Amino acid sequence: MMGGGLASIFNYLYQILMGRMLGPEKYAVLGSLFAILYFVQMSFGSITTVLSKYTSHLSATDKKQELTYLAKKTVKAMLIIGLGIFVFLIAIIPWIRMLLKTENILGIIIVAAIGSLGLIGSSVTGMINGLQRFLQQNIISATSALIKLSLAVTLVLLGFAVNGALSAILISTLFGITFGLFILRKTLFGKSEKKFNLKPIIKYFIPVFAANMIIGGMITIDQLLVKNMFSNIDTGYYIAAANLGRIIWFGSGFFISAMFPMITTNFARKKNTSKILKKALLYTSILSFSGVILYFAIPNQIVNILYGNKYHISYIIGFFGMSMAFYTLNIAFMNYNLAIHKYNFIFAMLIAILSQIFLILILHQTILEVVFACLAVNISLFAYFLITNYKALRSDHV
Repeated sequence: MMGGGLASIFNYLYQILMGRMLGPEKYAVLGSLFAILYFVQMSFGSITTVLSKYTSHLSATDKKQELTYLAKKTVKAMLIIGLGIFVFLIAIIPWIRMLLKTENILGIIIVAAIGSLGLIGSSVTGMINGLQRFLQQNIISATSALIKLSLAVTLVLLGFAVNGALSAILISTLFGITFGLFILRKTLFGKSEKKFNLKPIIKYFIPVFAANMIIGGMITIDQLLVKNMFSNIDTGYYIAAANLGRIIWFGSGFFISAMFPMITTNFARKKNTSKILKKALLYTSILSFSGVILYFAIPNQIVNILYGNKYHISYIIGFFGMSMAFYTLNIAFMNYNLAIHKYNFIFAMLIAILSQIFLILILHQTILEVVFACLAVNISLFAYFLITNYKALRSDHV
């Protein structure tokens, strides 16, 4: 909690200070580029999830040589794929400019670089989480977030505006990867390795990638559509409200990253998994809905303290916070099902994101209508997860 909370504080100070320093219009540009970055990083979360699972399994069964083989293969593959993704994103810059209605080509290039490096970063995070080295992982997260915050403020003050804010992320990402590789040096550079069949891992990756891509789309597609359909001022308001909503996610979702490898380990050893799920849901619910209550109770004070009086969003943040609370709980259920090899929920998630897009396209007279569309979809998906995971929630022996 302390490590995850500290990283969340630095990440949110970054968002808040960038919102204050850039103003609604420039913040709209940063936020729309961030939406692309969020989508890419959430999709790459599948790599973190898969590596966390199999690293945890190999570590639990004391297969150190196989773990070294997996680590080396993964890092090499991510370097190659990352380069390919960078080239692809550069190639579609004209389409991205048209979608986001922006002329900031350099910003798109920086986002492409961050996204490409994110592959390696996701791999490193997955292996560290799988080894359950949560202290080291949180040191990396908190320190990287502090570097990002400090550099962003400095570069924006120097006049680099949106590109300065993005460059800070690029540099902090490089730091996190370097630190992570240092922690994994014995695993990555172990002299002894043993080949094993990677096909089960690749087979498992497919549903995990699909789930993470959809859940990532659910938190980004609304911002891209808003940027395309609304003015920069309204988009800036919406993105500020979205980032306040994400405080709920970042402030409570760190239980999920610890939950997944623990459930994976217990599942591999045929031990209880439902207790871990219920504890994660309980703690996440307490933190997230405490935040929602505050958002409804003192919205004006929260907005003025964090973003200032330029952002007229106090009437939105409570509903956005509620949407993100249910979103966070949905991620917990998603990761639980992935850990125990149940994939039927992916079809329901696909219906959810298509419904979200449809609702936003027909209900966008105001940005509040967009928020309600997202809230309705997240509540509906949560209800689905409650029904389909009823046995796990009722039993102590799943």
